[in-house]
Amino acid sequence: MGQKSWMKGKLLFVLFAVFLSLLLGCRTGFVERNRPEKILQEGDWLSYHTKHFDFYYRPGSKSEGRIKLIANRQENNYLDILNQMHLHDHNFRAIYFIFSSFDEYDDITDAGQFGNGHEIGNYDAIYGVDGYSLSNIMGKHELTHFIVDKFFGAGARGPYKWIISEGLAVWTEDSWDGMDLYEFARLRIAEGDISTPFEIIRNDETGNILRNSYAMAGAFTKYMISTYGIAKLIRLYQQGKGLEVFDQIYGMSLSDMNNQFLTFLTSENPELKVGGVRQTGP
Repeated sequence: MGQKSWMKGKLLFVLFAVFLSLLLGCRTGFVERNRPEKILQEGDWLSYHTKHFDFYYRPGSKSEGRIKLIANRQENNYLDILNQMHLHDHNFRAIYFIFSSFDEYDDITDAGQFGNGHEIGNYDAIYGVDGYSLSNIMGKHELTHFIVDKFFGAGARGPYKWIISEGLAVWTEDSWDGMDLYEFARLRIAEGDISTPFEIIRNDETGNILRNSYAMAGAFTKYMISTYGIAKLIRLYQQGKGLEVFDQIYGMSLSDMNNQFLTFLTSENPELKVGGVRQTGP
């Protein structure tokens, strides 16, 4: 009996090790595929250099005719984000690849499954698509990820890692689909098609993140920063290893913060009922 239990335990360990190695291999393969040196070997590129960016874009693309506009916008965005987060300029530089189409972006980076832009802190690189939407290559989202990575490390490793990381990136733009973040969250709550912050955190464990969750993450982050300051959120981003860290930093549980935020949203709009937005806790 003891021998069988030992063999079963050994088999489970081996299966887990194989699964982990496959998972790490997939991630490693993705990161390696996005290495700037490899990307630059994929056809012809033109370049344009500014104080904080090395832009690379295709000859004959839309970007070629408006690269100065893109560069100026991103330089302004860089300074705006520093001001929003109360940071001083350390002259960090980012490599910024602008692909001509979504298909090209996906074929070369294998990142189409994640959206139309991404950032890899290991390479100080941002990847976007021209022709998909100007907000993609002239917005703050991926640039915020880059700045946060440079100043604070890859952080956000707690059970709320996704909502903080993406929440900050959405918060810096302060809108979603052209709407104020709070107003967007209230509208989606009224329509019953958005997750609460606590549900987003729970869904992050299963990978079941919906597009509207980005907006709710941004609204939740905006509320925490407006109410308790950005310094506490940055501490959480850097130190967050478990739910107890949230309690230590904010003096309340994550579920209490979740319900406080939902009460704020509904109190600003009497037509919405708090009970209708599924207050949740552990």
